[in-house]
This record gives sequence, C-alpha cells and structure tokens, in this order.
Amino acid sequence: MTTILVVEDEPSIREVEVAYLARAGYATLEVADGQAAIDAFREYKPGLVLLDLSLPGRSGFEVCQSIRESSTVPILIVTARRDDQDEVRGLALGADDYIKKQYRLDKACAGPSGDTGCATDQFARGACAWLLSPPPPPPSSG
Repeated sequence: MTTILVVEDEPSIREVEVAYLARAGYATLEVADGQAAIDAFREYKPGLVLLDLSLPGRSGFEVCQSIRESSTVPILIVTARRDDQDEVRGLALGADDYIKKQYRLDKACAGPSGDTGCATDQFARGACAWLLSPPPPPPSSG
C-alpha cells in the first residue's frame, strides 16, 4: 500500500485531506510543519508527498528542495498561494504538480455526511488518479 505524507499546518484542512485519502484506501502520515515533514520523509520514505507551502518553521519550498536532493518521489504542492511566481518556483524546485486550493472546507463539506460532491472530493480523486496513473515512458536514447 502506498503511503502519502500530508504536510499541512491547518488542522481542519489536513483532517479532510487525510480522511479522503484514507477512504480511497491510502495510508497517510500527517505533519504540520516543515522540519517535521523532512524528518518524516527521511524516516518513513512515503510514496507521495502532498505539500502545503505556508508552513511554520521551514517553508514548503525548503521542504521540496530538501526532498529533491535525495529522492524522486512525486511531490504535489497543494496550496492557497495563487501567485504564478510561487508556482514556477515550486515546479523549478522539483515539485511534480502545483494544485491551487480553490475551496473553503467549512462551506464545501458542511453536508451531513461530509460527502457533498464538493471540491475536496475532486481534490482527492485528482490526487489519487495522479498517483495511480502509469509512469511516463523512459526517455529514448536516440
């Protein structure tokens, strides 16, 4: 089973991300700050990292760079930052994708079951679909 490291400092967002991933069958590790993310990555070697940028301690950019120095594990930046420069910087540091949070969890998941067909469902489906998609073919040597 693939383990996903969820790096998010907002407890309500982290809880929803973890719940949706768990419901989809993934094991998760949760951390709320940059240094804890680096430490958890080194110790547990997850198969995917969902990484917020605005973290206490070390920033998501620093975490991304640190992970990339030793691993090619997929890193998905999931952030409320909308600036194109942040996206370019994250991708340049080695992130595999940059997902802009476009939802408010308190409104989107206010239904009685929490499963309202809201953007968080789209987030979980998108993250899981990306994870399960086949890897790209190796570059040709010609």
